[in-house]
Amino acid sequence: MVSKEPHYETNILARNFVKRKSNLMGLILRDITDEFFTEIIQGVDEITFKHGYYNIFISSHEYRTLV
Repeated sequence: MVSKEPHYETNILARNFVKRKSNLMGLILRDITDEFFTEIIQGVDEITFKHGYYNIFISSHEYRTLV
């Protein structure tokens, strides 16, 4: 069995491809730097990590100007 070889590490991407499941969760927030949203991020990250999920947090930049 390959997994018993020294220094073997599971390739998470390959495993997820075979399982057809990524364990990724995305969360889009208005402003990820606001104290209110950072508390949400910390809480979500703590709970989802306990259940084997990875998170992607992005900002919608609702209050920023693009000019």
